[in-house]
Amino acid sequence: MSEETAYNLVRQLPGMTKRPDHGLQDYFYGAQNQKIEAKYSNPRQIRYSVGYAHQYSWGDIAARDFNWLLLIGEDESKGKLDFWLLAALTARNRLMTRSCTITFTLYALARRPKGQFMESCRMDYKTLYARCESGEL
Repeated sequence: MSEETAYNLVRQLPGMTKRPDHGLQDYFYGAQNQKIEAKYSNPRQIRYSVGYAHQYSWGDIAARDFNWLLLIGEDESKGKLDFWLLAALTARNRLMTRSCTITFTLYALARRPKGQFMESCRMDYKTLYARCESGEL
């Protein structure tokens, strides 16, 4: 699946409209025109002694103006996309590094608190679609 396909899926979510004069990753959501920043990452395989894990890295986040950050990662082992929907303050204060990047390792053997939190926020497209449809991001 390509980055463009992922952004097309975001554009099809209920209440989501493309922000005019912005890049592929900038959207408005709902009547209040909440700003959604979508970021896509291909996984990088990390080898462990017992197998592989997928690491995602989403960068260039800090300078962006958004209310919600929607991270998208492709789980190649299952052939599907995973989504993480994060409030701006959560993304900036809890997850983002000093270099304005968020990283996450899927299928890691040991989970640190940040990884446990990211895992709890992970959802599939159907779940994200239902949240957008209900108006409860």
